[in-house]
Amino acid sequence: MTATEVEIPRIDKAQPDERTGRLLPAAVAVGGLWLALALSSVFAPDLISADYDHVPIVAFMIWVWGAVATGFVLFGAAFPAPDRLGRWALPVAVVGIWGAVALVSVYAPSIVASDGTIVPVAGLFAPVAGVVATGFACLAVAWSAVSERRR
Repeated sequence: MTATEVEIPRIDKAQPDERTGRLLPAAVAVGGLWLALALSSVFAPDLISADYDHVPIVAFMIWVWGAVATGFVLFGAAFPAPDRLGRWALPVAVVGIWGAVALVSVYAPSIVASDGTIVPVAGLFAPVAGVVATGFACLAVAWSAVSERRR
């Protein structure tokens, strides 16, 4: 081949599109995460003060943690595993983590103070734990993808 010739790579019809294989697991992870956030914010118990004022405190606070977790998922998706089965590890982990966060936020008992105030503590701390677990899962996926490329 001379310097004036251009080599055009051929894409056979049997070769699948790599963008779909990389973006679909990330989309499933983000979609599952936000579905769990929506279910938590709708069905989690309210903060009830002594005057019986209902404040949906979980619905106010959980969206911030969901945005942070979405950033972690997009970071983890930037380092895809070379095989298809490995790419689905991140969405399975994220959907499992945030499904657990939704269940804990909705069904965990609340703290009742002596003056009658009811505080849904589990609904406030479960998203924080979910963000930490999501961060570790995304870091593990990124680390394994990078370490496989160095071999």
